[in-house]
Amino acid sequence: MVSLSLTDEQGPGSVRVVPTTARSALRKIPDTFPHDGNVNPFIGCAHGCHYCFAQYTETYQNKKDFHFFSEIKVKTNIAAVLDKELSRPYWQGKLINLGGVTDAYQPAEKDHQLMPEIWKTLIRHRSPVVISSKSSLILRDMELIDRLSRLTFVNVASTIITDNESLARRIEPGASTPVERFSFLKNIKENTRASTGVHIMPVIPLITDSAESFHQLFARSVESKADYTVEYPLHLSGRTRTHFLSFFKKEFPEKYNVFIPLFQAKHVDQSYFTKLRSVINSIKSSYPLGDGYMELFNQRLVTPQLSIDFD
Repeated sequence: MVSLSLTDEQGPGSVRVVPTTARSALRKIPDTFPHDGNVNPFIGCAHGCHYCFAQYTETYQNKKDFHFFSEIKVKTNIAAVLDKELSRPYWQGKLINLGGVTDAYQPAEKDHQLMPEIWKTLIRHRSPVVISSKSSLILRDMELIDRLSRLTFVNVASTIITDNESLARRIEPGASTPVERFSFLKNIKENTRASTGVHIMPVIPLITDSAESFHQLFARSVESKADYTVEYPLHLSGRTRTHFLSFFKKEFPEKYNVFIPLFQAKHVDQSYFTKLRSVINSIKSSYPLGDGYMELFNQRLVTPQLSIDFD
């Protein structure tokens, strides 16, 4: 294996990028999820979001010092493997999620350019797709996104938990700014047939859970022409719990003793969750936003498809 050095485009420090090969590209997802399969072009993610649930993938690497945020494995053959797997009858028409446990447009994508070939593969197979990214690099491939969106369902989302730029930088040090994320969603909405959404999750108790914050995010979502938003509170388990509690204690020490009782288990306290849901529902009712992409997906299934020429 050859190691490459890569400086994070926005976050501090650097990450180690290691090319590798994939034996498979598609991973089946349980029926509890709205999509049918995940495609992860990378292992690890340099965006360094302190709440990232996918830190558990560290335990699956045969290397004790592998770190999810600082060593990124690049699956250089992912498009070719995906092409073979999508040729199987099972995957025809199945809804694919790009980047279930990584961001497909993290900094390593700028150099390795895996996604253009993945989009072309999806176009060949007319595979419906959902993707969530925190990087404006996705606009590089907007023409390919447009081509696929004219053939089948495509949904592009971005996680945006706050529109406070300095707070976002502390919590998500390597991601594009909230302004950039809202901007690329609007750009995609205006220039493709893809639907778009904003993932306001995780909602972090005492930090991003104010009524003012939700009003701002819903208003910005409408301005960016998003079709829907999804909201869900922070979930802490395994490595994510250890990492996030350490981060929270360091960054928000004055709130730590109030925060801890809310997470006696991996799920947030039920009374807090019930109150949070009530507040969100009350505020969101004033905005023309849906609650997810499945209704849009089902609508697209009965919409006549357009045809295009593609080399």
